[in-house]
Amino acid sequence: MTAKKKATEEATEAQEKTGRTKEGNAKFLSTAAVNAAVVIGPYANDLGEHDLGELIEELRSRFEKVGNGDLSQCENMLIGQAAALQAIFGNLARRAIQQDSLTQFDRFLSLALKAQNQCRCTLQALAEFKNPPVVFARQANFAANQQVNNAVSTPASHARETKNEQSKLLEQTHGERLDTGTKTTAIGIDTKLAALD
Repeated sequence: MTAKKKATEEATEAQEKTGRTKEGNAKFLSTAAVNAAVVIGPYANDLGEHDLGELIEELRSRFEKVGNGDLSQCENMLIGQAAALQAIFGNLARRAIQQDSLTQFDRFLSLALKAQNQCRCTLQALAEFKNPPVVFARQANFAANQQVNNAVSTPASHARETKNEQSKLLEQTHGERLDTGTKTTAIGIDTKLAALD
């Protein structure tokens, strides 16, 4: 029996165990626990037989714990992944040094360094998970039209009164406007320019 056929039969048994009908299959198959279990199942075959329904229930309980704030499983998973990646790095690096061919040496060492980088990324994710970075935001954009002044303001050494002077660009003397609103005579016609027909 192929692994695909066995997974299909196990999924059918799991549906029967959970009481799902054909109408509820779409909802059942789109859940995160079912999708994860279907992927985990074939990869875990070398560890012995397992029941897909029990795997789905275990995943659901883990998802519920994470939803309730218990992130210990996530931390343990990241530590386990980092340890596995470190073992892969060590194995590939040892195999690289034993190669006689430069191309095979290069391939093994390249894969070893990729595993090392993934291990570093996993440990960095764990560190950020345990100690999230603190962000001091200088501004928050909430309005559609908003002015943001990011300049550092220095506190005044003493309070002073500011005069509200009228703009000298708009008025030359108080009460006299530059634009009086009166009509002016039209400018003469430029004879060098003619209207377009």
